[in-house]
Amino acid sequence: MNRLAYFDTLTGLHNESGLREQLNVLFSTAEERLPFAVLLVDLGDFKFINDVYGHRIGDLLLRHVAQRLQKVLGTRGHAARLGGIEFAAILASVADAAEAESIAGRVLDAISEPFPVDEMMLSLTASVGVSLGPAHGADGQELLTRADMALYQAKQRGTRRIQVYEEELGRQMRERVELEKSLRHAIDHGELVLHYQPQVELSTGRAVGVEALVRWQHPKKGMISPMQFIPIAEQSGLILPLGRWVLREACRQLKVWQDKGGAELRMAVNLSVAQFTDHELPEFVADVLKETGVAARHLELEITESCTMLSPQQSITMMEQFRAMGIHSSIDDFGTGHSALAYLTRFPVDTLKIDQSFIRNINNDEKGSALCDTIAYLAHRMGLQVVAEGVETQQQLTFLTSIHVDVVQGYLLCKPLPAAEVEDFILRQADAKPQPGVEYF
Repeated sequence: MNRLAYFDTLTGLHNESGLREQLNVLFSTAEERLPFAVLLVDLGDFKFINDVYGHRIGDLLLRHVAQRLQKVLGTRGHAARLGGIEFAAILASVADAAEAESIAGRVLDAISEPFPVDEMMLSLTASVGVSLGPAHGADGQELLTRADMALYQAKQRGTRRIQVYEEELGRQMRERVELEKSLRHAIDHGELVLHYQPQVELSTGRAVGVEALVRWQHPKKGMISPMQFIPIAEQSGLILPLGRWVLREACRQLKVWQDKGGAELRMAVNLSVAQFTDHELPEFVADVLKETGVAARHLELEITESCTMLSPQQSITMMEQFRAMGIHSSIDDFGTGHSALAYLTRFPVDTLKIDQSFIRNINNDEKGSALCDTIAYLAHRMGLQVVAEGVETQQQLTFLTSIHVDVVQGYLLCKPLPAAEVEDFILRQADAKPQPGVEYF
């Protein structure tokens, strides 16, 4: 009964209850000894291995990880498996944070060495969060909570990262939790707004489309940047209800403008990774189009290049569903996501959007301008439209015109604005009558 209560049946390490018991012992003698440390270890790449090779191989791999973790600790502490792919270690005594961080580095080194499993060599990465007792907590729960905060921060910085808990980190995490709570309220109570940036066709000077960009008008903090709240929405799962609100509101607004004279305007809406991998998305989009009265050909769904490469075959399947519905698809931020050209030929897309980081430097960077030229040429040879975003200067516009980019958007033409403020520009430009032989830009 003791074994079942305090030890993990798969790895033989302590389980969470066993870990807490060991922490209680250390806290009871904390005044008589050196500081101690808690290390939380999260395994990267394990889910992929488990999905590809199955649970039997996954379980064997976890046992190997447990053995290496305990070997690094030796007699200095106890290892534990908290469930899933999260492990923990207690160092019974450390001189200071630097020593705890050094041992955490040895843990990362041990885990990064390939594992011999069933005649295969499998590789893992890991991240580690560290907290020190009793300085970072009055009991085991506080110490684990703060090690978890540190682990979260380590994972945000990438793989093979170590983070020791700091008070500033705790403050940031509390702010994040509060912001997530406020965002949930904002989605439910209409604090989100859409700004719209016109997309102008270079050959005619007409506004042919609009990109919807979400903004958060906080009642106390004012306008909160998407750079702050979109990552929180993605990490918390709020990106799904947020994304659905954006799609519905953008289509509703498009119908208003179409009824006022912009009959052929197209609305571009960005999709997050979570939305793009949601199997219910096509049905939801169809419902929104029916509800708002917008024709499918007037909706363009934008997916980042890096998103398409997470699962290329799944991306192709989703895009094919969009195409069958008559919806346009666009690859956003093209040139930044390391896509294979072989996949680009298979993606059923209509548009490539050149990332604004390339546009920003085209007049000062020969390689950047050459890349833009190549993207435009490649897209046109494949029958795709080319959109350049982030156009801010006349020199950039002149260059983009010279390489025959089809559509541009950016502050030079019009910055993103609320619907009421951008409406005159959109409808005036949408109704512009091109004159033969006239160069508009």
